[in-house]
Amino acid sequence: MTINSRNASVTDYAAYDDPLFLSNNDQPTQKLVYVPFDDTGFLMWKREVLMALATKNKDGFISGTCIKPPANDPQYKRWTCYDLFVTRWILNFLIKSIKDNM
Repeated sequence: MTINSRNASVTDYAAYDDPLFLSNNDQPTQKLVYVPFDDTGFLMWKREVLMALATKNKDGFISGTCIKPPANDPQYKRWTCYDLFVTRWILNFLIKSIKDNM
């Protein structure tokens, strides 16, 4: 079953609903917001970061709804990799002097 003219299947969209999914366009050095946090305007910055992560279906790593599995779970290593990916994105949202102190 196709959904659009690009022949994306239902399973393609189901994969996107999985927080442990990255598209080919996702890169750890990618900047998801234009203005990094510089110790001013925290509420605006926080909103921008949460919206950016939500568009990538990664806001659960921040809200706690994407729960870390036990170390013996087959998904543990995968979850850890994605958690580090999200951490890297967040570090990209900070100016250097703040990032250096984290």
